[in-house]
Amino acid sequence: FPYTTLFRSALGENGREASLANALSQSLRFGLARPEAELIIHDMKECVRKWEEHCQMMDVSVHDIESIRASFTAAVS
Repeated sequence: FPYTTLFRSALGENGREASLANALSQSLRFGLARPEAELIIHDMKECVRKWEEHCQMMDVSVHDIESIRASFTAAVS
């Protein structure tokens, strides 16, 4: 992306930068040891990576799946 996404409030050592690295930089602030935070991120990535499979299992219509595809494509790329 040619731009940087920012959170409304500062999150980590890089201020409002919306990145996993920035969130991890302050894992203790969220009550998580670094390895625990990394595991949560790993698990969430796996869940997002399988978004279409989850939608199909929940009988989400093809039309609705296609309408949200771009959001997930950007998230897992």
